[in-house]
Amino acid sequence: MPSGFSPSDAHVRHGTISSVHLNAIRGAAALVVLLGHTRSLFFSSLSAMGVLSSVGQNLHQSTGSKPGLITMGNEAVIVFFVLSGYLVGGSAIRDLRNGTWSWKRYLTQRLTRLWVVLLPALLFGVAVDHSGLRMFSGTQSIYSGPPGLCIVPCNIADRVSPRVVVGNALFLQNIFVDTAGSNNALWSLANEFWYYLAFPIGLLAVQRRQPVLRRTFYAVLLLGITVLAGKDIFLLFFVWMLGAVLSILPLKIQGDPLRFGTAGFAILFPVAFVLVRRAYLPIYSAEWITAICFSILFYFLLHRTEPARASVYKSTADFFSRISYTLYLVHLPLAVFLCACINTPWRHWDKSPSHLALFLLLNIVLVFFSYAFYLLFEANTDRIRRMLFSRRGPGLNPPHIVQVQAENRTPPVVPEIDVSIGCR
Repeated sequence: MPSGFSPSDAHVRHGTISSVHLNAIRGAAALVVLLGHTRSLFFSSLSAMGVLSSVGQNLHQSTGSKPGLITMGNEAVIVFFVLSGYLVGGSAIRDLRNGTWSWKRYLTQRLTRLWVVLLPALLFGVAVDHSGLRMFSGTQSIYSGPPGLCIVPCNIADRVSPRVVVGNALFLQNIFVDTAGSNNALWSLANEFWYYLAFPIGLLAVQRRQPVLRRTFYAVLLLGITVLAGKDIFLLFFVWMLGAVLSILPLKIQGDPLRFGTAGFAILFPVAFVLVRRAYLPIYSAEWITAICFSILFYFLLHRTEPARASVYKSTADFFSRISYTLYLVHLPLAVFLCACINTPWRHWDKSPSHLALFLLLNIVLVFFSYAFYLLFEANTDRIRRMLFSRRGPGLNPPHIVQVQAENRTPPVVPEIDVSIGCR
């Protein structure tokens, strides 16, 4: 799931302006998801649509919204998918072009990146949900999924079984099992994982250097993955691939067109981000409008290859970008539990100054807890990779950071990152 530097990569002190801006976008999108979830837990919607940020693979089932309408969180995950396609898909394209492709290295990088945070986050979330179900039982508890609270599923008790947890660890949520516990946000992990597999398989299936029999095998395998994952997951695969296309486009815009284009789409994209939800469009159309608007802005930002100076903006963007994956995976079960602690029997709060202050404090607590969780797990991704695989051959070493290039025909390459977060 962002742009900027993955916490699993070595720290880069002097990034480019484009990497700083993309870090800021990733961090801001993660905060949109967080604030959307916590807002839904405590306050009625601030939008006439009634849903600004709910989660779930099937919107009309997991929210109280009109079926098929896009939400703010859904828009955020579209941004993450485009960034993921650019970074992960672009890396696969380069390796195949250069003849350096390795399934072993690729899968090791992807799975360690996902599992180092996902596995402890799953155990943490299920443990919190078990505690909440024991401590706050009854029809008026948040854990019963009361009417008017669309973000919390009504069957949490059925979602904390070992079968569901293992299914989520294997990226089978919304395919064979529900998302684990109260953490509906885990839906995007399944999307990301199957996109990670499908994209290089598809490239290998059309690569002429491959023997015909092997290409046929890859084509059949791609078809099987598509059928297994299902239509809902693979409809957004094309959005993800839009980012991969950006990775091979030449960067040729200069001068005033670059300045005016960047400024124009920097204004247009937030406006579109708001308007697309109010247009009552079919969700797939709204997702593509969001993806295209962001992709154009993204393309302009990629041209900004000059070094970025140290600033509060850069430091803040780097911080929230680094913790965004962890923040996404752990915040929702903890937010639900804290809501039960201070809001039982559950009801929507009025928007008084005291309630708004408490709401702000709760979000700060969630951010700091996520940072502590990040330091325990995600920050140690490279160390865990070395412990697991350093004795198994050179193909498994963590990737080196690739500096952003300024050449016309070589798009800037931001270091490895996974956009394994999202919410809709």
